[in-house]
Amino acid sequence: MFCPRCGSLATPDPSGTIVCPNYKCGYVGPANLFIKDEFGNDIDISKIRTQTKPEIRDYTPIKDTDRIQGVLTKGAYTCPRCACTEVYSDVNSNLEFGETAAKMLTCKECGHGWREF
Repeated sequence: MFCPRCGSLATPDPSGTIVCPNYKCGYVGPANLFIKDEFGNDIDISKIRTQTKPEIRDYTPIKDTDRIQGVLTKGAYTCPRCACTEVYSDVNSNLEFGETAAKMLTCKECGHGWREF
């Protein structure tokens, strides 16, 4: 819902009354629950429901005790040895004073590892 006076985002209570969060506006009253569509018809927006679907991500975290590889990225990095674009990446979080964060990269195809700062 939006405040009918100033347009700030406001949440109505169950009775349909909104209190504008903008302290300069101070509107308290009924929310405008009807809007016009492109044909001029009134639509009751209290009955409209939305649904947000999560974004599907393609990553493969790998944590082995002898070889920490990180998250599989495709197209972000290129292996300098075999030119493969599927690379495992991990950010080094053990920073000492004066150090910059290092990306630890490992090629999926040949296993070559390198760092980027």
